[in-house]
Amino acid sequence: MNTSIALKSELGLRHLIEDGIAILRGSTFPDARRDFVLADLQELFEKVARGHELIQSPSFFVGTADRGAFEAYSLLDRFLPLSPTGSVHAALRASAERLAEIKGGQAVAAEQRQESADFLSQILASLRRQDSSGLRNDPEPNTIEG
Repeated sequence: MNTSIALKSELGLRHLIEDGIAILRGSTFPDARRDFVLADLQELFEKVARGHELIQSPSFFVGTADRGAFEAYSLLDRFLPLSPTGSVHAALRASAERLAEIKGGQAVAAEQRQESADFLSQILASLRRQDSSGLRNDPEPNTIEG
């Protein structure tokens, strides 16, 4: 993986998550940015949840239709919080649903907003830990130059 591309995508992910947390906590954004953040996070969480399902299945192959889900899971997996009591998969699905409800103008209970904001905050904290250490959480592939 090209390190500069990976760092740019992680920086974009970090900004997206920061904006998502702010929206869940009631900050106002221009409509276009708000809709973009909510839609992108919703789509990302749905794909990551589907990728999680694929990883849990006994299959060795990922179909063409699920390639995006597997890639999204691969990107975000190392940043997902470990949950000894709850399911990360359930938190992903619930957060995606809440983001869709907010985007659709539906009322979402304050405690549900807070749960999703806390989940996003845990992912953001993991991203920041990686940034502060200067180390990637996954090894770069070995390449042989000749």
